This record gives sequence, C-alpha cells and structure tokens, in this order.
Amino acid sequence: MKNETYRFYADRWKNGFLAILFSFLIFILFSKVLNDTSYMTGTGVTVSWIIVGLSFLFAVICLIRTIDPRPIVEVNDDGLRIQTFLFWKEFVSWEEILEVKKEKYTQRASNITLNAHLKVTSYFLRVYRPNKRSIAINLSLLNKRGNEFNEVIGRYMKVNKTVG
Repeated sequence: MKNETYRFYADRWKNGFLAILFSFLIFILFSKVLNDTSYMTGTGVTVSWIIVGLSFLFAVICLIRTIDPRPIVEVNDDGLRIQTFLFWKEFVSWEEILEVKKEKYTQRASNITLNAHLKVTSYFLRVYRPNKRSIAINLSLLNKRGNEFNEVIGRYMKVNKTVG
C-alpha cells in the first residue's frame, strides 16, 4: 500500500444548513417569544434564554465547521488523525485500535395531542482503544465522498489486522 493520506472533510452543505436553522431559531425566539415576556413565567423566560444560548453556540460551531478548511479525519499508514472537537485533534495508531464499529442511534419524540412523530437517526464510527476512551466520528456530518470513507477504513483495517 502506498504511503498516501486520505482526508475527509465536514459536509459543508449540512453544516451550513444547520447554522442557518439555528440562526432562524434565535431570530424567532427573539422576535416572537422574548419580545414581550409579560405573558410568560420566570421559568419560561429562563428556558427560552437557555435555548437561545444553546442555539447560538450550535450555530457558531456549525458555521466554523462550514468554513473550516481542515479535515475531520485523516487516514494513512500510521493510523487515524481525528478532529474530536473544533480545535483538538487526536491520533490513533493502527496498532492500538481494538475494534471499529458503525453504530446507529435513534431518538424519537412524539406529541400525543398533535399525533406528530419525529425520528432522528445518527450514525457514528466508534474507534475502541485499550485502556483509553473510545473516539466517535459523526458520519452524518462528514463528507464521505460516496463509499470511499468505508472502503479506505476497511482496506487499512484488513491490512493491519493481517499483519498483527
């Protein structure tokens, strides 16, 4: 196998859409809910401000992910370099990887009065290491370039498991 590095970046369209969505939520809360708080209880106002704060934080994170030119995952002969959060990267060598599993998490929410159901499914690639925390890569917000990400990880895992 050649000593080449495969780089996978954030899915800019999804992150940009989420940044716009969170910004729209902030706008709605400011213009409609927090504009006149005389009809709200103190708890309602506090919860609304917490939602605004979290929405602002998520909007900024999604905006940074949209314009950030650095890769989220780098795969080469030495191992994986994963950007775990905005500015922190972690390196995992192939020798210390015990297992790589694709995991599916589904969150369901329903409102009984409106008979509305919401189902959000996220896919993570979790890298298990001995005596260390596992690292998860959110595949929903990663530009996998079709099936190339799965092929590259599978190829390197196969090569390194047969050698070791």
